[in-house]
Amino acid sequence: MGRKKKAVKEAEEEGFNWEEILHSDAKRSIAAVFLFALAILFFLGYIDAAGVLGTWLDKMLGMLLGFGKWLLPLVLLSAALMFLKRRTTTLADAVKFIGLLVGFSSLLGLFHLYSGDTTKELLSVASDGEGGGYVGFGIAYVLGSFTGKIAGTIIALALFAVGMIAAFNVSLIHTFEKLMGRFKKEEQEEGAETMDLEAEPEVKPLLSSPLADEETEDSQSMALEESGLAENNIGAIKFQGEEQASTENNESEEETVLVPAFIRPKRSLQRRSHKWELPGADLLESTTGQAVGGDTERNKHIIQSTLKHFGIEVEPGEVRVGPTVTQYTFRPAFGVKLSRITTLNSDLALALAAKSVRIEAPIPGQSLIGIEVPNQSVATVRLKAVFESEEWKKRRSDLTVVLGEDVAGKHVLGDLARMPHILIAGRTGSGKSVCMNTFLLSLLYQNSPEDMQLILIDPKRVSFSRYRGIPHLKTDVIVENKKVVNVLRWAAGQMDHRYKILEEARVQDIQGYHELLARGEKRRVVDAETGRVTDDPYPPMPYIVIMIDEMADLMATHGKEVEVLIVRLASLSRAVGIHLVLATQRPEATVITGLIKANIPARISFQLKSQIDSRTILDAGGAEKLLG
Repeated sequence: MGRKKKAVKEAEEEGFNWEEILHSDAKRSIAAVFLFALAILFFLGYIDAAGVLGTWLDKMLGMLLGFGKWLLPLVLLSAALMFLKRRTTTLADAVKFIGLLVGFSSLLGLFHLYSGDTTKELLSVASDGEGGGYVGFGIAYVLGSFTGKIAGTIIALALFAVGMIAAFNVSLIHTFEKLMGRFKKEEQEEGAETMDLEAEPEVKPLLSSPLADEETEDSQSMALEESGLAENNIGAIKFQGEEQASTENNESEEETVLVPAFIRPKRSLQRRSHKWELPGADLLESTTGQAVGGDTERNKHIIQSTLKHFGIEVEPGEVRVGPTVTQYTFRPAFGVKLSRITTLNSDLALALAAKSVRIEAPIPGQSLIGIEVPNQSVATVRLKAVFESEEWKKRRSDLTVVLGEDVAGKHVLGDLARMPHILIAGRTGSGKSVCMNTFLLSLLYQNSPEDMQLILIDPKRVSFSRYRGIPHLKTDVIVENKKVVNVLRWAAGQMDHRYKILEEARVQDIQGYHELLARGEKRRVVDAETGRVTDDPYPPMPYIVIMIDEMADLMATHGKEVEVLIVRLASLSRAVGIHLVLATQRPEATVITGLIKANIPARISFQLKSQIDSRTILDAGGAEKLLG
């Protein structure tokens, strides 16, 4: 007996699997068709075009809903569209249907509230099929008895507004902002028509700051949005996920699901059609002045004599006059210890009457020692000369940065993509800020806002202020330490999201991803509502460079959080094109911790106050002897 019941049960389960007979889309389509037909049938009954059934429906719905019977077809059509728009029924759908019912019922109560003064009059109006019908009578009776007509009207209108907001998932704030934006745009167009067309337009320099105070930031962001360059901007430091996806569950907007597990962003991320024009070198100043190294032959003879006095035989070599120092090269005799030479800095400085002398023993790649003596006249190395040089024209990366000029007159360049992060240290006035500004200009002269984005952190408020308003900025220049943690958290989240995209694209790093974009390869996308499969282009992935001007103040206020985030970014973000440039005046162990140093191998040091600071940043002494 038990076996028979079990067999029947299994047969029923196998024979009546409703999901196989009717898919969820089919069931929802049937419900939508039924609601469409009902709406049309009701409307035909109202105009006496549906026979006896239509007459009966007109009379019954009139008594039940009053004047609201004319709105009932619209309500049914809205519900039918809601059924067709989604593939599965969720809690959000139930909220929408409830909101539609609340809004419709409150409107019926509002119709009936002013249909009479007494209960008898209100009931008579409902029985005649006017006002809000019996449904409106019930709502009007409750509101009129407990609140009065004025307060009841306010409550009914509030319920109607709440119902419509829930049903159609709209925002009053966004609607108001759109209306105000349209009104302001019309005013601007009217003002532009009245302007003198022959007036000369104002020309703004490339890197000048158009903001005089914080009040102009809103108008600037609006202008950037109109020009199409502010779409990827962070804006108000609200980092809530990739591409600033809204935390609101806006079911009315189109959603898609990628294969295997990605959701299409709500904004289009395709590259813009306009062409970005890179600035020309003619905007920069040409090199003026020439370095003067003094009597080089005399100095070479003094150095050789001094070393011979201490028992060190050397053979003089080439003299190289650089922009700041002159390098005298010597070949030591066989068997001479280099440690004997490196301890003679002070003696050589005394003999040459120089401020300081730096001994490079040996010169990398050569069997020579170099003795660097400050020039009598220093030459300024201009960026224009570097940008017009052959070294710059033959660069292989668009993240190339200018480091300067060596003693041989050769331009020194660095690739930020290969570093991939860098620490810069230097006391006040040593040239640290000049170096960071040189990095920024180098990047701006190679990349458009679509190829590279900047996040500038300036606790001192003056180092990066001139860059306010450039379209490369992901957000405005950050000057408050409490916002820095949010920025670094956003960068860490962006890094994780980019790794998911690289995993989907099956590439190893951002270079391979850019090659994939150049080939025009696309990804498979399945629409969650229609089930339609399409091939969409991969989203662009610009480089992101984060520059922090002063680490010491930041580590003093939010040290632990900042350290954890910087270490995570420095150890993982290279492959996804996120690079850090960190600078500090005090390279102390509390500022540049061991974990930070271990993950950032590229370091630059300017003049420091002590050998301890030099060892902290470079793991070797010597930076304390540099020229400022």
